[in-house]
Amino acid sequence: MEPQPPKGKSQGRLLLSSTLDAKDELEERLDRCAAVVTSLISGLSEREANDALTAHVCKGAQQHEEVCLGLFSILLAEPAQAQKVGHHDQDCRQP
Repeated sequence: MEPQPPKGKSQGRLLLSSTLDAKDELEERLDRCAAVVTSLISGLSEREANDALTAHVCKGAQQHEEVCLGLFSILLAEPAQAQKVGHHDQDCRQP
């Protein structure tokens, strides 16, 4: 049985899961990418975090994708972190 959202407020399926739901390949990949981004920017100022993400993105296509998916995942799944990482979304443009 799934928990009911508060009256008058719908809750998206993205953030709703139970211990019985198994993670699929995409969820695991998004979690890994979010962990990469978090490890790159934790404890840094906004400027240092931006520089760290930019340097990581410049290493190659795989790192670029990791950062973009990680930022995307954090923005959707962790609203409290969204403001901290939200300004880095300009890094996700293809050169």
